[in-house]
Amino acid sequence: MQSFFNNSIDEKLSNLNSFLENMSNNNSGANCYCFYSIQRIQAKNSIDETIQNEFQSFFEWMIENKKIKNQSNLRVTYEKIDDFSQTLSQEINHWFFQMEFSPKYDEHERGSLKHHFLNSFNKIFTSEVNAWRVLDGSYDIEYTDLVIEDHRNYYLLHFGWCD
Repeated sequence: MQSFFNNSIDEKLSNLNSFLENMSNNNSGANCYCFYSIQRIQAKNSIDETIQNEFQSFFEWMIENKKIKNQSNLRVTYEKIDDFSQTLSQEINHWFFQMEFSPKYDEHERGSLKHHFLNSFNKIFTSEVNAWRVLDGSYDIEYTDLVIEDHRNYYLLHFGWCD
């Protein structure tokens, strides 16, 4: 049996997604469904092409559901994140502990859960990463979409809730 340290990236992503699924279930409640995930996304020639390609299905959904009429110039907007570790820490605090139905963890429990997430996350991303916040790519009521680049491999970390 392989140890967690020797697992493939896909196995590590699966383990991290199991943790994210548990945390999203803990934060869901009546009329509030949380969904958290991380997945690989297809790399294109540039970060712009990578992000636009990934969120194309969002635009297709918007057109299909008549949320938008003008199909020209459909583009997802995004911004580079300068301090990703600080941003990630803030997002974890928000999505794990500050949702309407979040369990009331004590300080030690919050620290332990946050440590577990970051430890699992850092086993996937072995270097200094680049990251971008997608500003308009989801139909959730509230969401955070972060595109992470590590050695030309791209990932989408999604936190969201809808009713």
